[in-house]
Amino acid sequence: MTQFTQTGGARIGNLNASFPFATLSGDAQALRLSCLGRDYHFPRNGIRQLHEHRGLFSVGLRVDHTQESLPGFVVFWTSVFFWTPGFQKLRIQLENLGYDVAAT
Repeated sequence: MTQFTQTGGARIGNLNASFPFATLSGDAQALRLSCLGRDYHFPRNGIRQLHEHRGLFSVGLRVDHTQESLPGFVVFWTSVFFWTPGFQKLRIQLENLGYDVAAT
């Protein structure tokens, strides 16, 4: 089974952790976000949409999900600066697993 892991930062609800304090990993069945000792699990059927999310200087992957036990706002920051290729690398990995990633 194909899997991926990428290090970055995260914004989970009001918590914001900068690079390199978060890890996004996954396979065709689910995505997992680990940040500051906590794990967040997003089964594929619980993901409404994955899309690009831009901050002031950074770019990340926003996970819109149906998990009521998790914060509604979840972003995995892929790059410290939006002009670096971190997001494109992640998009390709996710699309290779069959996920759709919407552009902003």
